[in-house]
Amino acid sequence: MEAKEDVVASDAVSAKGGKRRPAKRKQSKRDRLMARKRLSPDAVEVRIRGIPKDTDRSDFSRTLTSLADPEKGVYGPFMYDQERRPYKDEANSDGLYVQAYGLFRNKDEFDNYSRLYNGKEIAPGFILQLEMTDASKRFKRGLQELDDIDPEIHRQVAPLSRKEMEARVEGKYEKITDLSKAVIEKYTTTSRRVEYHTGVELPKELCDEALEKLEKNAWPALSDRSGQNAENYLVLARKPSAKRAKPEYSGLLEVIEKFIKWIQPDFPCTHIAVTKNFLGSPHTDRSDVTFQYAIGLGEYDGGALVVEDDSDLMLLHAVDTKNKVAKVDGRCVHWVRKFTGRVRYSLIFYCTVPEFKTPLEKSIYPDFKPAGLGTSC
Repeated sequence: MEAKEDVVASDAVSAKGGKRRPAKRKQSKRDRLMARKRLSPDAVEVRIRGIPKDTDRSDFSRTLTSLADPEKGVYGPFMYDQERRPYKDEANSDGLYVQAYGLFRNKDEFDNYSRLYNGKEIAPGFILQLEMTDASKRFKRGLQELDDIDPEIHRQVAPLSRKEMEARVEGKYEKITDLSKAVIEKYTTTSRRVEYHTGVELPKELCDEALEKLEKNAWPALSDRSGQNAENYLVLARKPSAKRAKPEYSGLLEVIEKFIKWIQPDFPCTHIAVTKNFLGSPHTDRSDVTFQYAIGLGEYDGGALVVEDDSDLMLLHAVDTKNKVAKVDGRCVHWVRKFTGRVRYSLIFYCTVPEFKTPLEKSIYPDFKPAGLGTSC
């Protein structure tokens, strides 16, 4: 359900002399969530004007979406904001209008859509006016670089629950902040050990095919997962409903199926996280119900996947996944180490269906052997 926007009345009167103050908008839950998403480097933000004042937000969003024709390379904008304050529009004969903001995945998609519909009446009284604007004021764009090979200790501790932090230190702490400081101090004064692992080499022809698809991929304008430090972040449902299907990613999904067949054909994978230049971002995948598979692709050096040990809390596992697959459990804290090079892609295969839930047995499975090992694709 879409969060409602709260607006303080624009005719609020100041306590000093009765001076009117401009409307002040409160951030809704949806706004806060959107602000934590990262903007794709290719994304184009647009201001959309000419919307009749009384038009329902969902109605005009559906109107814009209905004009898309993916088979001809025409995709509509992703709508994320609508201003309530009306204005008079010179491009329309009469009445009051509102404006909204949206994002196209890239400049080509904006140009295709604009060429067909900009300045046209796309609904009664709705003459579409598109103009490019700057989305960087609303969203984060670009990567947050790491000063060291791993993220700062306080970021490594951030994903932990109170129970998980209490398991790492002695004594009792009433305040969660004091508990967090104690864990940070422990990890700062006593370095954790690191064990190095190498994933299982993937067939070269399969890696090449996937890399070709990823290089041409049209990434979402905003990352599909909030709070993660990645240039692009796309989540694909393995078997989406007709309503949620993304036909433009069908070619990528075909390659993904080949990977699953080679790794573990009966793995109950429900989703695949596809990322470009994911960096740092210690986190846990709390929606996972079992282990996951991780693959790295691209032109880079470094960028190991680091996973905390499930039982020895002073032990980290650093796994080389470049052109390789690793079996790990994303329910343990994990992140990606600093890397150099042009691009690092990752594919993460995971399951969120409760009926396939398994206990957390290991954070990493170094002896894992894929079903297709020793065979061609």
